[in-house]
Amino acid sequence: MDELGHATIWYGLLADITGDNPDRLAFFRKAAEFRNVQFVELPKGDWAFTIVRQFLFDVAEHVRLEALTGSKFEPLAAAAAKMRNEELYHFRHSHAWLQRLGLGTEESHRRMQNTLDEIWLYISQLFEPLPAEALLVEASYVTEPSKLCTQWDTLVIPNLQQADLIVP
Repeated sequence: MDELGHATIWYGLLADITGDNPDRLAFFRKAAEFRNVQFVELPKGDWAFTIVRQFLFDVAEHVRLEALTGSKFEPLAAAAAKMRNEELYHFRHSHAWLQRLGLGTEESHRRMQNTLDEIWLYISQLFEPLPAEALLVEASYVTEPSKLCTQWDTLVIPNLQQADLIVP
């Protein structure tokens, strides 16, 4: 399954909860109703930029999906379990490239480090609490974002160091 398939699952789950049409939710919202972090909007840059950003995002997604598999809301836990196994391939791909480029030539290493220095400030956005998310945390439907960030740190920092990259 790909990202479009995952979006279909998420919108279908939301439609089941709200009773709304998944297509309306996905395609007919007003611009003000869309939310995402600037981290995913950053200009593509070069291959090093793409790989660093993708790796950091893949780890965030891995940590979030892993936590969601323990959700007390069973449909959410089931969806996360299915996606987690598929997203593991994305993580492995970006991790392999992180290592190749970080430990590669002087230029590839420089580009990777420059990218890391540039986008590190955006990382906290990946773990910003959403409106009313505290209610979902209290119900044990989702994990508190600060805990996800801590788990993210424990996975990302050693991998960056193994690629000879310095954490900003």
